[in-house]
Amino acid sequence: METTIPRTSGSGFGKLLIIILLLAIIGASVVMMTQAHARRHDRHVANIPDKCNSNSFQVHMFRQTDNRDAYLCFVEGYFVVSIWNFTKESIEKWGDDEVTSFSRPSAHTIDELIRYMESTGYTVVP
Repeated sequence: METTIPRTSGSGFGKLLIIILLLAIIGASVVMMTQAHARRHDRHVANIPDKCNSNSFQVHMFRQTDNRDAYLCFVEGYFVVSIWNFTKESIEKWGDDEVTSFSRPSAHTIDELIRYMESTGYTVVP
C-alpha cells in the first residue's frame, strides 16, 4: 500500500513577501508623485498670500456656505486664487485666517477664473 502525503503550499512566507514588496513599490510611487506635485505647486504658489490678499487683488469673491473670501489676481504670469476665512471661529480652530492658495494655469483670462470660482459656489463682491 502506497501512502501519499498531501502537498501544502508552505507557510505563506513567499506570498507575504510579495505583498509587502508590492505595497512598498506603491508607497514609493505615491511619495514620488506627491513630492513632484508639491515642487510644481510651490513654484507657482510660494508667495501668493503676500501678493494676492485683501489689500491687493483684482477680483474679490465670497462663498456664503462657509464664509470664505477668495481674492483673484494675476501674479508672475499666472492667474491665482487666495482663499481666506476671517471668522473668529475659523481663526481659533486653525490658528490662521488663510485657508489655501493655488494657481489656475488653465485660466487664460480673469473671466475664465471667475467662471471657475462661480462653479464652486463663489459670487463676485462688488
